[in-house]
Amino acid sequence: MTMATTSGEYPAPGSERPAPRGLFGRLAGWLRGRRQPVALTPATLVVQERREGPEPLTVPADGGVFSFTVHYHTTWTAKGMHPARFVERVNAYADSAAHTLLDQVWPIGRGCLPHHPEQAEAEMNKKLAEPWCYEEHGEVISCRAQVQVTADERVVTRQLPLWERLVEMDLRYRVERRRLEVVDDLLGRWRDLLERFGDGPVVGQAARLVDTEVATVVRGLATERRSLSHDLAEVLRSARDAHHTIGMFEFAQSYDAALRAFERQAGLTRGTVTPDSRPDATSAGG
Repeated sequence: MTMATTSGEYPAPGSERPAPRGLFGRLAGWLRGRRQPVALTPATLVVQERREGPEPLTVPADGGVFSFTVHYHTTWTAKGMHPARFVERVNAYADSAAHTLLDQVWPIGRGCLPHHPEQAEAEMNKKLAEPWCYEEHGEVISCRAQVQVTADERVVTRQLPLWERLVEMDLRYRVERRRLEVVDDLLGRWRDLLERFGDGPVVGQAARLVDTEVATVVRGLATERRSLSHDLAEVLRSARDAHHTIGMFEFAQSYDAALRAFERQAGLTRGTVTPDSRPDATSAGG
């Protein structure tokens, strides 16, 4: 139980002493070290106390086979009431508050599936958002409750293997996702390295220092890249020669220029159309 808290100081019941009147009375009180009495509580002073429920409530879930366990606490509030009187009133109303709470959450529990305690908790707290009051002899005390809901132990036992599988699947997903992120980062770095140094031995040696499998992959990529470069160069060379054979020398020169540029970029041996291979205009005209 949480002790009652107030925003001011109260004297104990019957302990009030009259304050000394007049200048000489106050002076005499000061000389004797008398303590001045504390003023009585104003009507606007708030007294509040929070109490944990003595035992959880059992509320049936949808179907009535399983039930929810409802842990709760209540917050009591009053204005202008002495703490001793306040605690006495709270003690008197505690059982009634538990019954009121049960009446409000019972139909909510019956409307929720037994494996959805979080839904039941949210709906119950929404229902309990507004406090209810107790009044006696003009003194009013309000009570507000909040709950925490857990599922039936039988439901938890049945769900445990499924939750273990779900947790394992989630962890595997996170591991695989992280692995893909690492691979993507490494591929980007190797791509930059290949673009900077091409297929030269520097890249192969660097890959060998990092990882044997990576070195194998890099060598394979370099070999495939050189093979594709040779194939493309051969296509350009064949097109150049074909156009030269049928006398389309302008096209042959264009293909030859493209072949030279590609061979320079790919680091291949250059092949060109020799000037003597083109017949002169006279023989072409004859």
